[in-house]
Amino acid sequence: MMLMKYFKIYDDELCPCGSGKTYLECCKNRKDRPVKKSKKPLNIQIMEQFRKNQIKCCLYPDSTRCVKHIKEAHALQNNKIISQLSEDGHVYILNPNKPPQVIPIENEEPEVLTMIDRVGVNHATTATCFCDIHDDEVFAPIEKGAPAFDKDSDEHKYIYAYKAFIFEYYKKLVEQKVLRENITNTPSLLKTPQYIQYYRAISMTLVMLEYK
Repeated sequence: MMLMKYFKIYDDELCPCGSGKTYLECCKNRKDRPVKKSKKPLNIQIMEQFRKNQIKCCLYPDSTRCVKHIKEAHALQNNKIISQLSEDGHVYILNPNKPPQVIPIENEEPEVLTMIDRVGVNHATTATCFCDIHDDEVFAPIEKGAPAFDKDSDEHKYIYAYKAFIFEYYKKLVEQKVLRENITNTPSLLKTPQYIQYYRAISMTLVMLEYK
């Protein structure tokens, strides 16, 4: 029975679309919205949807001192790792914010490539997940002017681990937002075991990441 629950949405559980209603009261009997057909390959449509659903928020637990301006926080420190990899203030990375290149292949699905792009160091490996105050304060011990990583420093180890954690958490929040948008537009997705499994996996991951 527990295995069945992984592939089925029950009437009395909260609807996966995020409405706050039960599944029975919300998406179970709702019809799909008309969707405009796109000539773009599915890979590109998915990438565009993720770009559109990027979140601007501060994920620091104490929001009492947050400011409105959300900055592009770096997964890799700008003034340390990125600066060592850069040339003339730029690095070359796979840029998910740039439209990919589609290579047509005769009698086969087109090949979709995310292009390597020259990106300024201020915008490389960033996510909009901290406000100005908390990005500056939380990561000050490992940022510009701070000593190199000290393997014997519990503070350094904690902050580097926290940075990795928060960026993974942010990615899952965006993924959940995209999933909910898809369910809102196409509730029939919840009739397919594969999509329910995908929803369960994201939900369980977020529960683990949010565990206190």
